[in-house]
Amino acid sequence: KTFAQSLPMESQALVLQHSEEELFQHFLQLRREGRELRRAAGRHGVSGALTQGAVGAPRAPSPSADDDQEAKGLEAFLEDGQVRGGQMPALLRYASAPLSSAEKLRVLQALQQSQPQKLERFVALNGPKLLEQWISLEVPVLSKACLQLLRKLQMKKQMIEDFQLPQRLKQLEGDSELAPEVNACRECWKLDDEEPEASQAADEAPEEVVEVKKRKLSSEELAEEKRKREEQRLLHEIRSLGDLLENSDFCVDSLFPDPFQ
Repeated sequence: KTFAQSLPMESQALVLQHSEEELFQHFLQLRREGRELRRAAGRHGVSGALTQGAVGAPRAPSPSADDDQEAKGLEAFLEDGQVRGGQMPALLRYASAPLSSAEKLRVLQALQQSQPQKLERFVALNGPKLLEQWISLEVPVLSKACLQLLRKLQMKKQMIEDFQLPQRLKQLEGDSELAPEVNACRECWKLDDEEPEASQAADEAPEEVVEVKKRKLSSEELAEEKRKREEQRLLHEIRSLGDLLENSDFCVDSLFPDPFQ
């Protein structure tokens, strides 16, 4: 009696449809999966034997740890209400998926309660860009929470520009409900100081140009310019003294004796 004849009828039909090489490769695949399941059971402390089964189609790969966390929801990334250590990348992947506004607010609340070093990691992973996208959804309560979190983040002015946050604030200026948060962000990021600085720079520009020109002058030209200024000063003093004497009743001849007497 052959091996094929000892199998049930359904299994005999499966054996006859495939070559010996295909069946052997399928057997190796099943053996590998059995070893992986035994290792997984040992890691998680699962007792009991593997489920027995007949020869069938290869099983689908088991989900990864990240997929398992995302399936559990936001709580898989939190500890005591804040983001757990090392979970910021996974949290951002979770937050980038389609979520309800309520779930987004829970993500923002967890970030608000997280430690500064974790928020630095959030910024390094371009988290503010995600907040900018959430603000663009024009949900007032969500936009307000995003702006409050953005003020808490440590960002340089160039980063604020790269994330297009000033443009987003400009779009929100007409919303009376968000106006306090918008003004608070502008003050926190010192966006209102840009225009006065620009005008001040424009006012100081002529003096700077003159200063540059002076630096370009050679030593001989500087000496000549100084001599001319001193000459003009002396001429002005002489002219002023002449005008004073001409309009005065004082006679200069009275200071000298008359030689004819």
